[in-house]
Amino acid sequence: MADSDPTNVEEMIDQIIADGRLTSDEKKQLDDLVLADGQLTLEERKAIDRLLGMIARGELQMGD
Repeated sequence: MADSDPTNVEEMIDQIIADGRLTSDEKKQLDDLVLADGQLTLEERKAIDRLLGMIARGELQMGD
């Protein structure tokens, strides 16, 4: 994870992709960001879909 904490879903996903790995702490942080206001913008949904697609294709590692 980068040095600064992300403030939105898209920023968080960009950092995860740059790291090449989704850790359990990052997943919890991402869950908290998504649930914070109870709604997703179209851009946030697209970013989440991109992340899930990368995981499904094995382009992104999961775990600590």
